[in-house]
Amino acid sequence: MEGLIMRPNENLTFCEGFIYGKQHKEPFPIEGASWASKLLGLVHSNIWGLVKVPSSRKAKYFVTFIDDCF
Repeated sequence: MEGLIMRPNENLTFCEGFIYGKQHKEPFPIEGASWASKLLGLVHSNIWGLVKVPSSRKAKYFVTFIDDCF
């Protein structure tokens, strides 16, 4: 037999990372979706931070901008 060998009365600890790793995302539905028809017609942005360890230039936040034009 291959795999993890477990003893019947072994106490296991809860692993939060395992739970997050088992989650999955569903794709966005295509029906009813709309995209921008011209450059910069629709822009999505996101900000991430405050990080505990700043970058080499002392930045503590990260910002993204995504143009929705295809």
